[in-house]
Amino acid sequence: MSLIAISYPELEPDDMDWIQRFRYEQDSNYSLLGPHFTLVFPTDTVERDKFIDHVRPIVQQRPVISFVNRCATVVPYRDKGGWHIFLVPDEGFSEIVKLHDRLYTRCLVGSLRMDLNFIPHMTVGFNDSAEKCKALADELNAMDFQIAGRLTSVDIADYDGCRVESIERVTLNR
Repeated sequence: MSLIAISYPELEPDDMDWIQRFRYEQDSNYSLLGPHFTLVFPTDTVERDKFIDHVRPIVQQRPVISFVNRCATVVPYRDKGGWHIFLVPDEGFSEIVKLHDRLYTRCLVGSLRMDLNFIPHMTVGFNDSAEKCKALADELNAMDFQIAGRLTSVDIADYDGCRVESIERVTLNR
């Protein structure tokens, strides 16, 4: 069992419906969990209590993050092959990066994957074909979409590869 830290964004109902319809058609992890930003990727290198005691105060000290996604991009899934389609924020990008970086300190410093660049994102698609993902991302970008939302909390959760179970929801500083 691994531990993760994810944030389920507050979105307008129409935007949530649009994302979920797209994910239903294009993302094989659709039923695993809802649209989210991953802040700490699955790790089993830290004890549960230590992980919680580390993540909780960092999240509580950080302000709520407003973001706006206006771009879709294609990113390789290096560990398992295939390609992801990400919605990436223009606004809020640096705030999400800074929270991610702050979380990967102290007991989590050894869990940070330096071979992967952190790109704040919501995954909306996956496919083995780079060409198919690129075509879908191009379609999305041609729509000139704008999805605004807020990150107001972070879930600390167990993840076993098939299931995500929240342990605790920590509220960002309002």
